[in-house]
Amino acid sequence: MKNSSKKKIENAQAKANPEASIQSFHKEAPMTRREFLSRGLVAGSGMIVAPSALSLLSNAAWGQESGIICPAPALNTRVKTITVDLAGGWNSTGANFMAGGEGGQMDFLADYTRFGIPAASHPSGAGMVNDEFGIKMYEFSAFLAGLKSVTSVAARACVDGIVAGGVSNDDTNTNPHNASAGFCAAGSAGAFAYAAGSRAGGSGGNSTFANFSYKAAFAANQVSNINQLLSFVQAGLLATRLGANKAKAIFESASRVSDRQIAALSSQSLPDQYKSLISCGYGDAKSLPDRYTVAQVDPRNDPDFQAVFGTVGLPANQQNFGNNADGERTAAVVAGVLGSYFTHGTISDGGYDYHGNARAATDPTDFRAGRIVGKIIEMAYRKNQKVMIQLVSDGAISCGTTVEQVGKLDNNGAQTGTQIGKTQAAGDNGNFGAQIFLVVNGQTPRSVLSIVKSNPIAQGRQVSAFRDRGVDTNSSLIANNNLNLTRLAYASWASLNGEESTIASVTGDEPFSTSSNPNKYFLFNKIT
Repeated sequence: MKNSSKKKIENAQAKANPEASIQSFHKEAPMTRREFLSRGLVAGSGMIVAPSALSLLSNAAWGQESGIICPAPALNTRVKTITVDLAGGWNSTGANFMAGGEGGQMDFLADYTRFGIPAASHPSGAGMVNDEFGIKMYEFSAFLAGLKSVTSVAARACVDGIVAGGVSNDDTNTNPHNASAGFCAAGSAGAFAYAAGSRAGGSGGNSTFANFSYKAAFAANQVSNINQLLSFVQAGLLATRLGANKAKAIFESASRVSDRQIAALSSQSLPDQYKSLISCGYGDAKSLPDRYTVAQVDPRNDPDFQAVFGTVGLPANQQNFGNNADGERTAAVVAGVLGSYFTHGTISDGGYDYHGNARAATDPTDFRAGRIVGKIIEMAYRKNQKVMIQLVSDGAISCGTTVEQVGKLDNNGAQTGTQIGKTQAAGDNGNFGAQIFLVVNGQTPRSVLSIVKSNPIAQGRQVSAFRDRGVDTNSSLIANNNLNLTRLAYASWASLNGEESTIASVTGDEPFSTSSNPNKYFLFNKIT
């Protein structure tokens, strides 16, 4: 039988009996949540709901007689989180973010040659350090140029951050750098799922997640473009067979069920479980289309996203956010996190393995990374949302003695103005590694509410001390311990929320408050 004839028969059968017909569609086993959705099955919190269960629905099931409470998704009032994962071993310290000795970022080292800065361009010179974002950066940083190219002066005034120095393994995806599992374990679930990432599964990025209270539900759903984001509110064949409103009702009923509700469901017979889930979905059916329409979720319809990523005034179907990492890949995750559709998002970008390459090749890549982070900052400011950005990379680099003359980059990434010397990357060297934690306090300037504490240690904006050959591995609990380094990312976020008491229960340990000097580790104020 020809495919077209077979399709006509199937469609006719579906119209005659839409509920039963779903059982026969797609013989191959679905593998991802998105496939479950498109095939008329919903992968919820530990169970699968077949829409054919509608045939089991009795009149009583339309109420709340099942004893299952169906609350609306909880509003996430905590600081939101996004990890930016720059794969390859990024030159984070020195030539981009300042790194100093025991006194912090401005406790200058005598020699920054291996960090990318020759003696003639030493940061102690007049005008060589920039503090527009609170955290100290090298004035000729290509990453800084990327940040400034996409952020407003007002947004920069609402940002601060710290450098967390720690040795990292080079060129590997086994570094447990991503704190996504901890963020998800402590936060409420997003409307669509816990985590989104540029890659499917795991952390959603290159580096793996630290196993902080990990559950399978915390694995990243791939959201590397806008269509993948929108697929969460496009019910596929389920909507075709039953109608969009019924499909959304069933999808939401499964997505919102908590662990406690799962326990209650497990004591019921299978038909009663179906009834409970269906009644849960239909109870809120009137409001679901308003909450989860494609038009509302699509960032191309949003004037702020148009201003930052696209062209103001063009309709969504004419917007082109671009296929670069700082285009759709970033926009989709940012929209998902700021919209509370996901608890955490990871944006991954490659090409940061610099050794042996001239600055003319590596600075544009740093510029791109700055634009990725800058667009997150600008969107958080425009939406008046508090966001912590965890910036990670697998390893780092050390530079040699070859000096290349370069100029500041303009908003298009082109060299311009006075030129200075920078040393070229020579090879992988994880001893220069660090994680960077940047915090956007919505539209509240640092001058109104300080993100970083006022004590002298915190004002240094740096954990661990650096020497001319990288991190001093004896200077802190994170300097030579990858897990503690990522634990500090969670601890810093917890401090922003005033939830330091959760560090041990979520991450399995809390070594910082019992250390000889806890002030070395808790640098952020509560801002929520």
